[in-house]
Amino acid sequence: MSTFTRRARRSLWAAVTLFAVGACSPKPQPIAYGEAACEKCLMGIADQRWGAEIVTLTGKVHTFDSVECMVAYLVQDADRETVHSVWVTDFANPPALIPVSEAFFLRSDNLRSPMGLGLTAFGNESIRQRAVEDSFGGDLMAWDDVVEYVDQNWPEGGPHSRPRVSRAIPETSGKAAGADHESARH
Repeated sequence: MSTFTRRARRSLWAAVTLFAVGACSPKPQPIAYGEAACEKCLMGIADQRWGAEIVTLTGKVHTFDSVECMVAYLVQDADRETVHSVWVTDFANPPALIPVSEAFFLRSDNLRSPMGLGLTAFGNESIRQRAVEDSFGGDLMAWDDVVEYVDQNWPEGGPHSRPRVSRAIPETSGKAAGADHESARH
C-alpha cells in the first residue's frame, strides 16, 4: 500500500470520526407545536412564541410551553449534572430556539405567556427594548432575574409541583453545565 493511500485512509477516518462526534452532539429539536406536551405542567404546547427546551448530555430533549415552566422544572426537577443546554424561543422570530445564554428577557403583564407569568425571551436586545418602549412595557430581566422571579412567584414550582431536587440552575449554551458564562449578557 502506498504512503499516499495510507495518508488518504487516515484522513478519511479522521473526517468520519469528526463528523460522527459532531452528529452525536446533543442539540435542541424543533418543537412539535400542537402535538407535544409540556414536561412541567403537562399542557399541550401550542403557541410558537414561548416554547423552551432542556437538552441533556445524552441528547434527551425536554419540551416546555413557557419559560416559567422550564425554569420551575430546572429549580425543582432537573438533575443539573445531566443538563447539556437550555433553549428558549426567540419571541420575535418563532419558532427559532436560542441558547438561554444569548437570550434577553422581558416580564410584562401586557404580554402574557402560556402559564401567566409574562416571561418572554428575545434573541436581540434592541428588539426587546423596542417591545418595551413601543408595545408591551414591563421589566428587562437577565437569566438570574428570571430564575429568581419564577422561584418567588411559584414557590412550590408552579402547577403540578413535586419535591425539589436541586437549587443550582445551569445557564448553558451547548456547553456542559457549570461552564463559564458571559455575566454581562441579559
